[in-house]
Amino acid sequence: MQSTLNPLSTQVSLQEDTKMQDRRRRLLARCYLKLGEWQEAIQGITEESIPAVLRYYAASTDHDAGWYKAWHAWAYMNFESVLFYKQQQTTAIENSQPKPAMVRSVIFFKAHIEMREVLPVLRD
Repeated sequence: MQSTLNPLSTQVSLQEDTKMQDRRRRLLARCYLKLGEWQEAIQGITEESIPAVLRYYAASTDHDAGWYKAWHAWAYMNFESVLFYKQQQTTAIENSQPKPAMVRSVIFFKAHIEMREVLPVLRD
C-alpha cells in the first residue's frame, strides 16, 4: 500500500525545510564573521592574517548576503589592508611590484562598491 501526502502538508514541510536552511546559513554567516574577528584580534593586521580574515568575512557575506555587518566587516578589512600595504610601501620601497594580497584587496573593495550601486537596481 502506497501512502501519499496531500499537497498542503508537502508544502508546509518544504517551507519548514527552507526556514531551517535559512537559519543555518545565517548561523554560519555569524560563525565566519566571528572567526574573522578572532583571527584579526589574535594576529592583528599582518601580511599573513589579511588573506585569512578576508576569506572568513567573504564566507560570511556568501552565507547571508543581506547581513550588513558581514559586508561592513569585509569592506572595512579591505580598506584596512590597503592602508597596511600603503604604509608598508612608504616605509620600505624595496620592491616596486604590489603584493598579491594588496591587489586582491583593491579588486574586492572596488567590487563591493560596484555591487552596492547595483543591488538597489536589482531589488526594484
